[in-house]
Amino acid sequence: MPRKSSTSRLWPVVVKIGSVEAKIYRREKNDREYFILTHHEGGARKQRRFADYGTARTEADFVVAKITSGQVAVSKLNEQERDSHMRALLLLQSFGIPLYAAIEEFVAAKKTLGAFSLLHAAEDYVCRHQENLPEMLIPVLEAEELELQPKEGIMEKHQAAGENTPRDWRERMPMGAPFLFLDTAVLTDDGARGSYTITGRESALRGHFKHRPIMPASLMIEALGQLGVFFLLNHANAKQAAGGIVRPDSVFFVSCDGVRCSRVCQPGDQLDLKISAGMLRSPLAIFSGSITVATYRAVRAEEIVLSFGA
Repeated sequence: MPRKSSTSRLWPVVVKIGSVEAKIYRREKNDREYFILTHHEGGARKQRRFADYGTARTEADFVVAKITSGQVAVSKLNEQERDSHMRALLLLQSFGIPLYAAIEEFVAAKKTLGAFSLLHAAEDYVCRHQENLPEMLIPVLEAEELELQPKEGIMEKHQAAGENTPRDWRERMPMGAPFLFLDTAVLTDDGARGSYTITGRESALRGHFKHRPIMPASLMIEALGQLGVFFLLNHANAKQAAGGIVRPDSVFFVSCDGVRCSRVCQPGDQLDLKISAGMLRSPLAIFSGSITVATYRAVRAEEIVLSFGA
């Protein structure tokens, strides 16, 4: 069925799930149309402008689904958990942490942290650092607490069959903080997957943009490239292609092609990265890659080329 043109739609377009809704308005200026997305979140009315309807609709679907999932997640908490949630909210609010947006991650974290509650994780973090808690989301707290737990294999038990994470992978990466855009990295049969949560503390976001921090598309492609580096340094197929263990100082970004960015990514978003290896023939490796945020595609790269050697 052909899609309706923007002029044939009934405006505003309402995207609604349950009691949560977002509206898209069409406007014209100098004979050019643009679209305004409005919704309410956390008691405030938010408004964003888009050049095309498709992008506005994708963002509207994501916003409504995100808010709805947060409300559903809250409903799953028992009375004691809701009390802990409120105390954690008050504890973290003064540090600028958007806990409301991370409720779904909190519920998911319960399965991993067990009896170690979000409230205790937040209190322990503040106690250990003895300083103002930087602006971060709950998945970062969760990751730190997992690192503190002595039980071996705690991360591996959450991975699918055939996947693994080398324990020293961060030390082997040629890049490091503040230019490592991988929080997690896992080898798969034919590639790798990983994640990175945009904290808002990235230096590139200080001026990109001045009044609204947005993750540069070039850095998201860099993150996919870094996942490719992780693959080359740790995957058996890469070692076989190189004729030995790939040297960290031999891996370089060569080129990328067929790149498309379809979603704005900002502080608080968790980037879920995935690459698949195509040709592996020293000195070149070719990957395809994608990034999603809450199941919505944000970036697609048809071809990422890296050089490597043993």
